[in-house]
Amino acid sequence: MIKILLLLTITIIAGCTSSHKSPTEQVANFYHFYLNTPDTFDSSASLQPYLEKQTFDQLQKIAKEPEPDTLDADYFTQSQDIGSSWPTHIAVSTPTPAIGGTTVEVTLGAANDIQQHLILWLVWQDGWKITRVQGDNEQFLYR
Repeated sequence: MIKILLLLTITIIAGCTSSHKSPTEQVANFYHFYLNTPDTFDSSASLQPYLEKQTFDQLQKIAKEPEPDTLDADYFTQSQDIGSSWPTHIAVSTPTPAIGGTTVEVTLGAANDIQQHLILWLVWQDGWKITRVQGDNEQFLYR
């Protein structure tokens, strides 16, 4: 009886343990997938597990426009082209708490190659989801 009770307790505790990835893991997994999967684009349904719902819906809406001039660069890389070393060199910083979620900094590319630096905002939506991508040279009046 004690063995059964102990086994039941362990099973319940294991079920309560979160299997969700950290923001760093989620972003690293996203970019590994995104940069290594041919023909993945901003509004692809395969991106839905990584994106906050409103962000995904907005990208879907933009993609359906007859001439989607809203995005003149890839949203997730903030560039028109992908550096040759980006798919294999993805560095993600430790998360920084932000209002409503967290931010991480991402560097794509090897040190001796073209690099792209990005800032990503994530929110908790049954796991960490990307809600915004900003190039590090993008300027705003306010944040």
